[in-house]
Amino acid sequence: MRGAPGRKVRADLLTNKLRSLLAIVSLAVGTTAVGAMFVAGTAIDASFETSFAAANPPSAVLLTEPFPPQLLGEVADHPRVAQAEARRLHRVQVTDADGERRSVELVAMPDFATNHVARIRPIDGTWPPEPGTIVLERASIGELAAEPGDVVTVDAPDKPPHELTVAGTVADVFEVAPMLGGSIRGYVTMETMVALTGSDHLDALYLRATGDPLDAGASAAMTAALRDDVLGSDGPAIAANLVDEPAEHRASQPVAFITLAMQLLSLLALVIAVALVINTVAALLAQQRQQIGVMKAVGATTRHLTRHYLLYVAVLSLAAVFISVPVSLLLGGAIAGLIAGLIAGLANIDPVALGVPVTGIALQVAIATALPIGAVMLTIRRAARTTVREAITDRGITATPATGTGTASLRRPTVLAFRNALRNRTRLVLTVVTVTTCGAVLVGVSSTGSALGLLSDEVAGYSAYDLEIALNQPVDLETAAATLHRDPAVEEVEGWQRHQGLRIRPDGTGGSNVDLTGVPPTSTSIAPTLLDGRWLDAGDDHAIVINTHLADAEPDLAIDDDVVLDIGGTRQPWRIVGISSTTLVGPVAWVASDELSEVTGNPGHTNLLTVGLTDDADQAEAAERLGTLALDAGFPVAQVQTGDEIHAATDSLFDIVVVLLLLVGAVLAVVAVIGVAGTMTLGVFEQTRELGVLRTLGATTWAIRRLLLLQGVAVAGIGAVFGALLSIPVTLLLGAAIGSNLVNAAFPFRFSWLGLGIWVFVALAIGAIGATQPARAAARLTVRETLAYE
Repeated sequence: MRGAPGRKVRADLLTNKLRSLLAIVSLAVGTTAVGAMFVAGTAIDASFETSFAAANPPSAVLLTEPFPPQLLGEVADHPRVAQAEARRLHRVQVTDADGERRSVELVAMPDFATNHVARIRPIDGTWPPEPGTIVLERASIGELAAEPGDVVTVDAPDKPPHELTVAGTVADVFEVAPMLGGSIRGYVTMETMVALTGSDHLDALYLRATGDPLDAGASAAMTAALRDDVLGSDGPAIAANLVDEPAEHRASQPVAFITLAMQLLSLLALVIAVALVINTVAALLAQQRQQIGVMKAVGATTRHLTRHYLLYVAVLSLAAVFISVPVSLLLGGAIAGLIAGLIAGLANIDPVALGVPVTGIALQVAIATALPIGAVMLTIRRAARTTVREAITDRGITATPATGTGTASLRRPTVLAFRNALRNRTRLVLTVVTVTTCGAVLVGVSSTGSALGLLSDEVAGYSAYDLEIALNQPVDLETAAATLHRDPAVEEVEGWQRHQGLRIRPDGTGGSNVDLTGVPPTSTSIAPTLLDGRWLDAGDDHAIVINTHLADAEPDLAIDDDVVLDIGGTRQPWRIVGISSTTLVGPVAWVASDELSEVTGNPGHTNLLTVGLTDDADQAEAAERLGTLALDAGFPVAQVQTGDEIHAATDSLFDIVVVLLLLVGAVLAVVAVIGVAGTMTLGVFEQTRELGVLRTLGATTWAIRRLLLLQGVAVAGIGAVFGALLSIPVTLLLGAAIGSNLVNAAFPFRFSWLGLGIWVFVALAIGAIGATQPARAAARLTVRETLAYE
């Protein structure tokens, strides 16, 4: 920078080092946040796309009735099928090395070496598994507390315990961790599966459609054609299709919410940064009003002055860019690595190394230069249009806001503090925006946490029992109930049913897959939240209650309509009598258990036992005893879960969301403190002479400190009020984001008064902390320094 403009910019930078440094650091923080989130988001998206594509994801995964291996050839030869593989899925009870019993889904294939659909990739140890061994899926190995070389015991009904050695770990990109609704999975040979179950049948088809295999239409057409031509009445019936959207990973929506929260953080940080830049330039212009008058007196035009101060802002922006670009690359890579590590544990997605993100760097440069320059343009032009007379005769800040009659009862230092806080309206607004943003997020997060608690309570109502025992095959209900009642802690046993259904639309095409639950209409173990209609009644004839997921997926369904469901090859119409809230697992419906057992051909049988325990019973101990009791009785136990475990699984997912949002709020609180401190520091510069006058009138060091602390608290108090008001739309926006990306359902609204109370305390603390250092600096100024300040 040469000539007079360059010298003037250098002088402004050197004369106002602290202001310039605050602006540069703040802007660098904002642009670094945007750049880091861009780099992290790009890395995550690339990791998802690369890992998902490399796994050759299926168009459909059809769970069927047992079928012989030779049926696979007929399926593979179908013109709608490009690739076909078969597996055997079987749930068992496994006791790990610590003696804890867990439910594990065993997976077997005729030949793992031919696995090409939903590829399983070895991570550690031996692959494929050998007879007598088990290889665990990496997203669920932590749940089983086992490592390669450990021995686990499979407890099968009517068979002695079977020991398997953990031979290694694999990554199955198609599967997710139990926290996201997946299962603990182990891979064994067909020989081992036969030893455990006594059968070599298969019951799952992993298929890729011809044409575009990830197109939902191609997947539906393939499934319908197989149902008509190979499966169904002349073959094993289709029980369920585990794939709703072939092109989407099962963890894509939770991860989308994580990236959305990161983007929110970066944008809010950028807003705060730009606000501080505007404050810095405004303070500089206020200090240099007489200089502006002199420059105009010697011929400087409004255009010249505007260009000069825009050049000053451009220098600040470029300095921020030189800081933010390398830092954002490092920080973005670190964030992407941390999130990828989390995703790898939840969704089996491996991080992908990226080159230099040119687009991200260009975005940072554009944001750090264009946004601040555009934001301060109005302030600069307004100051540059000041007349020579106004500029030269200016004596500083003279605006005195009306304080009203309500200030009569306040002490003079308090009134002065409030007047000083309200003097510079532009700076006040910018600082209040900083604090308001922080408050809106903190109270919004607290309210969202309360709403998640409400949603968790609603979900818990659909399993309001103490214990459930899921079975691989239906058993006689009376026999099972009598067996479990041998335990003195058992107070009540109900026989439920769980099956998969497929909605058949009026035109004969297949619709949504439905998790169908059969419950006794008079059950005391379920407390549904009904949004429309009523619950099941003992006198109903094939009545059904659907949840909001199914109602949204099939919008033509309404109360009193008939919906036809294909359940294991049998089509049965059901009359809709009610619509209930979400259960977080997609389309769900409830029917009477006795009617469902009739439709499935197992009258008087059940495949899900719900147990109510005595008040003094320990759920975990009862689960261990009743699981053993059921196995010893020959029941095909697939899983034993306590009510606490079921509810904790929901709460743990919600806890991740709340913690993530709280981190966003905490970071914004730190940024808000920096913003208030920067604003107060600039205010001290402008009030230097005023403070000198107060000193000459006898103001003590403590009086000066208290004045500025009250000023900071006043600004933060105003921000606290607006933050509380803005938290309502923020809560609604967070709820909409969670509802669409995480729970796939309407999200309840609940305002957190506790969060509001905490926020008021935090806001006042932000004002006090932000004003502490400027107050100390002001208190140390001597009378001579203040009166000589220009």
